[in-house]
Amino acid sequence: MFAVTNIDDVVVLSLFFGQAEGRRRGSVRVVVGQHAGFGLIHASVVGALGADLLPDG
Repeated sequence: MFAVTNIDDVVVLSLFFGQAEGRRRGSVRVVVGQHAGFGLIHASVVGALGADLLPDG
């Protein structure tokens, strides 16, 4: 599943970079968006793991 998701990610990023071709600001936005997305995923994982520390009541 991880490999398929990464292949899909490469295809989508290629499309985004293709649309931003020739514009430096567009390429920077794609890279920043990719890192922001991974940051949200990491924050969600940390939150899910931290939820186990909360009392049930």
